[in-house]
Amino acid sequence: MDPLAPFITRCAPKAARVSSLVLTVFGDAARPRGERIAISRLARLLGHIGVVPGALRTTLSRLARYGWITRERAGRNSFNQLSSGGEVAFANATNRICAAPEPGLPTRWSLIARGPKPALALAVGEAL
Repeated sequence: MDPLAPFITRCAPKAARVSSLVLTVFGDAARPRGERIAISRLARLLGHIGVVPGALRTTLSRLARYGWITRERAGRNSFNQLSSGGEVAFANATNRICAAPEPGLPTRWSLIARGPKPALALAVGEAL
């Protein structure tokens, strides 16, 4: 049995999450290398977590229409990559998420989760 199966089952994507998954793959995996991704490879990758090809095609069409990605055909293959606007937006988000805390901002965060354990207070950069 696949050890990730229980996690994948719990996190099976809803239609609204497919675009987030696609943008995460493009932004976190392809963008740093300047790569484009074949739709067939993206479908295989995201198929492992329950994204069906029809939902992927719809998502890619919408992301292209909104200007997040560009599309290109090469023979029988279709490739996508972040557009220049998508690159800028993703870089801005990455810089904000990964930046050191600004002076004067709180350096402790509260992580609150439902469950039997109480909330945890973590210092910035502290592991769970």
